[in-house]
Amino acid sequence: MSYAKKTMIGTLWNTMSNMGNQLISLLVYVLLARLLSVEEFGLIAFSFLILELGNLFVGFGINQNLIQKNEWDDTFAKTCFWFLLGVSTLIGTIIALVIAPLSNYYYQAGSGTVLLFLALVPVLNGVSLVNSAKLERDFKNKQLSAITLISVTVGGIVSVSLALNDFGVWSVIWGRLLQSALNSVLLITATRFRPALTINRVHITELVHFGLPLMWIALMRFFAEKTMNFVVALVLGNAAFAFVSVAQRGQTTLTSLTISPLNKMMVPSFSRISNDKVAESYYRVLRTSSFIVLPVIIGFAAVSELAVLLTFGDKWLVSAELISILSFVIIASILGWFLPAIMISQAQTRAAFLLGVITLIGNVSAAIAAAFFGIYAIAVAVTLVTFVTLPMRYRIIQKFVNISFKKSLESVFPSTVAALTMFAVVYSSLQFRVIKTGLLPLDLTLYVILGGVCYLAVLLLLFRPFFYTSLKELKALKRTKK
Repeated sequence: MSYAKKTMIGTLWNTMSNMGNQLISLLVYVLLARLLSVEEFGLIAFSFLILELGNLFVGFGINQNLIQKNEWDDTFAKTCFWFLLGVSTLIGTIIALVIAPLSNYYYQAGSGTVLLFLALVPVLNGVSLVNSAKLERDFKNKQLSAITLISVTVGGIVSVSLALNDFGVWSVIWGRLLQSALNSVLLITATRFRPALTINRVHITELVHFGLPLMWIALMRFFAEKTMNFVVALVLGNAAFAFVSVAQRGQTTLTSLTISPLNKMMVPSFSRISNDKVAESYYRVLRTSSFIVLPVIIGFAAVSELAVLLTFGDKWLVSAELISILSFVIIASILGWFLPAIMISQAQTRAAFLLGVITLIGNVSAAIAAAFFGIYAIAVAVTLVTFVTLPMRYRIIQKFVNISFKKSLESVFPSTVAALTMFAVVYSSLQFRVIKTGLLPLDLTLYVILGGVCYLAVLLLLFRPFFYTSLKELKALKRTKK
């Protein structure tokens, strides 16, 4: 089998695995949100936020390093293993001995105990990262996907089962620990790699030089995306943080299922085209992305009340209101998504880093400024600042590529108008209960159909050339993927 075909099959399995993990994780998330109290759920969500931050350090870009090597070097892999084990143990120790006591004192009593146990997760993950990289390097993506799905499923079943038996936050703790332990055991069993005590200083130096830039970029992206979460948790408390977490979860799942596949298919093309064609390719990416993503995300905002009632229950209706606010950031997000990728494809990593800095500073400033006005004020501020910083980000990339901010706006304008019209029609119809069958799932389905019809009608009536152009580009993209 050719390398290109192996890569294509591997990408397909990664995409399918991602979709499966997202759906299973969402199902477990929904069930736990129904079974746990808002305060318990907020406590777990905050602990997982700290865990997510810790896991950024654990990876250290070593997976990419191992996969990109021309040949597998056992000595290098063994050094990677011990290096990762040391880093993961250090991160686990910091969480247990530093962050847990501080959280218990400054955030909420009991959070320290949760973090103390979850501090084992980075260590459990760290022992199998080299094994995971070997499977991916050997194009055993099907096996890797199966291991991940089994671990997520088993961990989720244990969490839900314990929650049904009133174990509270401990249901999630034991489920998460089991998931990490099982994942590592299966990965180690699936590979022949066994780490002898071999540490090469030259390899350590290479790992640090390769991993540090990736880690800083990942950290900056993490804090830019999670600014609202940290500010809400530290200023407004546990319950408010829980509502934000639930509001973001649905959007995260939809984004992963719509944007991630597009991103994997489109972004690599930027590095294979000449500079004079980058702009046109970018406008085409914007048209296609906005055509697919805007109706999904903004449509979700329009029916968020029914969606939250059906999935999470009425105690989470505050999250539905937050979804209706935060979803509009997607319009600005589409215009800024691919800018770092373009800069990296042009070997302008410093400019890509600067784009992230602007996003981070904007989000932090907006969230802090609005913090004492309540949770809705923070949501509005973070949404608005994403639009405000767009011109600044475009000015940076215009130093290197001839991409017009005006033409970029024109590229997403038809989809934006159609999506906003759809939102207005569906949201107002929902407020006046135009459709009311008495069956919540049926009501939600009918409103979704109404939104889809409205979106397509606006495009066909007002932007017919854009509609047919977008369809042609999607078909061309499908042929390219094949």
